[in-house]
Amino acid sequence: MKINKTIICLTLICVFIIGGSLGATASSYYEKISAYLDSGINLKIHGRDFKPIDTKGNVITPINYQGSTYLPLRAVAEAVGLPVQWDDKTRTSSLGYSSIQLNNETSTSFVDIEISGGWHPSYITPIKKTYSNWFMGVTFEIRPSGGSTLNELVNKNKEEVQKFVKFIDTSSIELDGLKGILIDFESNDAHSKRAIIPSDNSDEYYVIEVFIEKSKYEENKSEIEKILNTFERQK
Repeated sequence: MKINKTIICLTLICVFIIGGSLGATASSYYEKISAYLDSGINLKIHGRDFKPIDTKGNVITPINYQGSTYLPLRAVAEAVGLPVQWDDKTRTSSLGYSSIQLNNETSTSFVDIEISGGWHPSYITPIKKTYSNWFMGVTFEIRPSGGSTLNELVNKNKEEVQKFVKFIDTSSIELDGLKGILIDFESNDAHSKRAIIPSDNSDEYYVIEVFIEKSKYEENKSEIEKILNTFERQK
């Protein structure tokens, strides 16, 4: 029989997924199947040989079932840097990092955005936050507008960075009912987009800049829109 070695990290049985016993109460969820242990599969992660092990250090052999290969979720996810959590009450396995809400506040504004993916802070004040991971980051800020129009604010922001970047394009954007401009630009090592969003009830404007290391831009550029679309104004 020819076996298709397509690797799929899916639930086969919960014990296999999280590498530990879930107790007798889990037995009502089990379904008896006929599968094969496939010790002939070699795994590499980031170019290095990898053998999945359980929490006791025992090697876990991949399972072939109906032509697909199943790997232990916890062992593989943690090997690539993704934390795994198990909630026994809801029987839910969660991969990855929890989202982080960034809040900026003045006497007249309270705004926030949401990020996720193993980000860490490098700058935090009540009106400005900068978070990043190893290849991308975001700066979120409230600035005084000084009565400037949107075009004047855009030109001011261009002047702020023009010595160091190449401008690509500007486009209209609307976030949480507020209209603004999105500036697209790149530097020697990063591709960035900066949203300029004037407040409609205070003498302030909001800046959201997402920057991505150039070699990672194409595969991660969709994250920019996801972050921008989380923008909310509470007041």
